[in-house]
Amino acid sequence: MASTVITGSAPLVSPARAQSTFRFLVLLLAGALFIAGCYTGPGADHYLAILEELSVPAGWEAAETSVRGPGEADSCDPKFTTACPVARRVYLVDADRLAARQQAEKVVTAAGFAFEDPERDSDCSSGSAGGRACDFFARRGSDRIAVRVFDSSADAGLDAGQPGLAAVIVTASGT
Repeated sequence: MASTVITGSAPLVSPARAQSTFRFLVLLLAGALFIAGCYTGPGADHYLAILEELSVPAGWEAAETSVRGPGEADSCDPKFTTACPVARRVYLVDADRLAARQQAEKVVTAAGFAFEDPERDSDCSSGSAGGRACDFFARRGSDRIAVRVFDSSADAGLDAGQPGLAAVIVTASGT
């Protein structure tokens, strides 16, 4: 197979033009990544304030509170995960899982949140003893609350749990 070599012809695009086009495309891509990467939503303190505003029953003991977000001790980047920022509080409740779940539903609705799934498993029949949580989710505007109710603090993964107490984990985050 013979090849043809063309000599003396001018390039299709001048090197200066190609370099200018390349720089433009790099700047355009960098600008798009910068704009897409800027998180403009509420900070972790917003979600902690949601937890603080919940009127939990007097017998609920706050066992653990954690906050994740940019600049927090437990840092995360909203550009890379939807679970950031977030605030989470674990309560120990002297009740069985079903009673704790019913109390949690009242707490959440009293704060103006509406259940995401009206057909939710409100009797916790899908949960079982020995670790499986009884869950529900609620929204208020762009704020979301996830509630997980466990038979015991050990089932919820608490190191210093107390036997005989249910654990209610309330997590506040954005949509």
